[in-house]
Amino acid sequence: MGRNSAHESAIPRLRLVKVIVQPVVVLDDGHNLREVQTQTIEVVPAEWPDFPAKLAEQMARADIHEDAGDASADPGLRS
Repeated sequence: MGRNSAHESAIPRLRLVKVIVQPVVVLDDGHNLREVQTQTIEVVPAEWPDFPAKLAEQMARADIHEDAGDASADPGLRS
């Protein structure tokens, strides 16, 4: 009985299990800014150290496809 009452009175712990990020990036040609929509990125704790590289990779893909005039060609981007 003592074990159950201790468990019942325990305060639940709040745990962060993932972060969902919606990057907002713009293409800057020096005169205009144009927003490029990207997919949301789900980041679980094990991937947090790699997240900056993952975001940079997605942004680089956006630049490459925009230079080619087709931002929708990359499955990581939505038009």
